[in-house]
Amino acid sequence: MQSEHPTPKAPTGQGERYNSGKPKLSMLREAPDACVGITRALEFGEKKYDRANWLKGLPYTEIIDSMDRHTLEIMKGNNIDEESGLPHADHLACNALFLSQMMATRPDMDDRVLSTESTRSQL
Repeated sequence: MQSEHPTPKAPTGQGERYNSGKPKLSMLREAPDACVGITRALEFGEKKYDRANWLKGLPYTEIIDSMDRHTLEIMKGNNIDEESGLPHADHLACNALFLSQMMATRPDMDDRVLSTESTRSQL
């Protein structure tokens, strides 16, 4: 007796994908500890400010100031942020994520004071 449904043929080869020039987001998996650390910093921010509060917009210099504070603590040999209990490096990376997103999507938040040619030549 013959089966009602024919047996499908086993696929051969590989399907086509047009991914040239697209970002390889899977590369983020190569730094799982950093991804978890950034996520923990985001979770801390969620408790302190509400989830995605930063997406309302943050001035570039406020983000940079926060990055500088965490960098300074790392340079002083302090690895852990007292308030959150998380590594300063994770807060720094989280702020870098904020800055990157703001620069990509919120040019209205750019409050940097850019020096002019005459100011730079005096330095």
